[in-house]
Amino acid sequence: MPSIHPMRPTAHSLQIVLALACLIVASFFSFRPGLSGPFLFDDIPNLSPLGELPVDTTAGALQFIFNNPAGPGGRPLPVVSFLADGLTWPTDPEPFKRTNLLLHLLTGLIAFLLARQLLRAGQIAADRADWLALTAAGLWLLHPLQTATVFLVVQRMTILCTAFVLLSLMALLAARQRLLDGRPASALRLCALAALPALLAALSKESAAVLPLLAAALERTIAPLPPTPTGRRARWGLLWLPSLAVLAYIASLVDFLQPIAWRGFSPAERLVTEGHVLLNYLGLILQPGLRTSLYYDNYPVRSLAREGLVVLWPWLLLLGAALLAWWQGRRAPWLAMAVLFFLAGHALEASPVPLELYFLHRNYLPMFGLLLGLAASVDGLLRSRQRLRALSPVLAVLSLFLLGTLSHSASTIWGDEGRLYNVWALENPGSPRARLSNANYWGVRGHEARALAELRDLLARNPRHLTADLASYYMECRLGQESPEHWARLRQGIANNAYDYDSAVVPTLEKLMANIEAGHCTQISIDDVIATLDALSENRTYASKDGRLIYNQIAQLFAARSNPSAALAALELALRKECSDTLWRAAAGLREGLGDIPGAIMALEQARDCDPRRGLGRWLIDDTERHAELDGWIRELRTRQNSTPKP
Repeated sequence: MPSIHPMRPTAHSLQIVLALACLIVASFFSFRPGLSGPFLFDDIPNLSPLGELPVDTTAGALQFIFNNPAGPGGRPLPVVSFLADGLTWPTDPEPFKRTNLLLHLLTGLIAFLLARQLLRAGQIAADRADWLALTAAGLWLLHPLQTATVFLVVQRMTILCTAFVLLSLMALLAARQRLLDGRPASALRLCALAALPALLAALSKESAAVLPLLAAALERTIAPLPPTPTGRRARWGLLWLPSLAVLAYIASLVDFLQPIAWRGFSPAERLVTEGHVLLNYLGLILQPGLRTSLYYDNYPVRSLAREGLVVLWPWLLLLGAALLAWWQGRRAPWLAMAVLFFLAGHALEASPVPLELYFLHRNYLPMFGLLLGLAASVDGLLRSRQRLRALSPVLAVLSLFLLGTLSHSASTIWGDEGRLYNVWALENPGSPRARLSNANYWGVRGHEARALAELRDLLARNPRHLTADLASYYMECRLGQESPEHWARLRQGIANNAYDYDSAVVPTLEKLMANIEAGHCTQISIDDVIATLDALSENRTYASKDGRLIYNQIAQLFAARSNPSAALAALELALRKECSDTLWRAAAGLREGLGDIPGAIMALEQARDCDPRRGLGRWLIDDTERHAELDGWIRELRTRQNSTPKP
């Protein structure tokens, strides 16, 4: 009987493993300088409940995981991973960012495996496919645009969603191979297996909905299903019908002509603008540079009504490219795949749904197919000419070195808080968020004059920005430059609707109040702030978006000034905007203090009907303890009510 020897790895396999390990290590050290950076933007509202909930208990952890405000489903999978990095707030951001980076590297490994699978499905020789997959994964891993995803902690949602989408595509490609091999039962099992990472992707972020569109793009170009009855059924059941369902769902989410007041544009205007945004993204991907800005809140809204049909030229170009790619998907499969994968990956976030216009992290998933398709196309072009074949590996190494260098430089900026805010303000001087972040950085460090100069320059560019105007007022207070005329202009502007909507106004008014209480602002009082909040409540845009927040702030101010009747009136206005267990409890406490026991009982009964759980938390968090607490308070009040002598 012949002896059985274990399969030994070939020299090629060892080279690929070593090169892949070097790529992962190089990627880690390219991004490592950014780990020392601060929490930013959406990190704070998503992670601050760590300081409000007892997350070291099962009940508190479940509340944190399933009541997260991000997305309709709460995105519980990335949220639960935050608990591995910290259980308190404020906390050190470095562990959170390190986990993001490690997950990015793991996703890069998955990208390599999927790229190799696709290249082999595209009839590229195994050895060449391995090196091309390594190149494509490296381009994706090291691209400087990835810093916007890795160093914004909350975008772990995007990283995990992408990882699971890529795993699901790997399972679907393996199922296709089983169909080609005449093994439909095995293919069916793999399709069922693909549903698991697809579900995990959906629990990470809603953009997982584009998975059927991505699979359809691959099937049309690189990995066609067999032309058999089973293949046709798979095409309809797994690709076309789910893709049509996704597109129909996106279309059902919006009223195209109804303006989104707090966004400053309508769904139709957003759709028109996104064509320009996608071309801008393409430019940043294909011509990478040292651009680190997180904020593009000043990106211009484009309008068909204002600018005419000419404003549609980006969409005509993109749709033309998509139709050409669809038509020529078998003749130029890699270029076609690059186009279709990129557009499919943006199908949700570049649609009319009421999201902000522009964020670089939205390219994290679409960029994979784009870079793989371009790498394969360029390699094929060079190898088709004998004299240029040697250029392919040289070009790959130079490209990876360039991207790694750019990412290291960008990460150095992301890791230095002061430099980060200053660079963002210089990169995008018209961005209110960038300029306000820079002004806040200098203001809290005692450089009020520099902060005020930043705010005044922003106001010169955007005089309708209320937060900047309010912040400039309290900076003037701290510099001894307080002006009654400035406050009068602010009040008049609010009354005349001279400011655009801005979600940071109420928190900025809180900072103004702190400066009044500290004695920095002497020519206005808390009553002036209450009047300003009251004026904001009359503004339709602010009232529709921040009405509950505004009235709740008014209520707190009146309560602090021992005016429970006025506080209660404000709370009741807040409760017209949103059913809130917390606010009904506050109203019950105020009514109890005023001696209105029946009113307090009524408020607590209303609180019972206001379920504070969100998303999956409605099914997974036990609400009996909250109900028992409210019922106990109601019984106590009824006992007091029955024991009180009637007049």
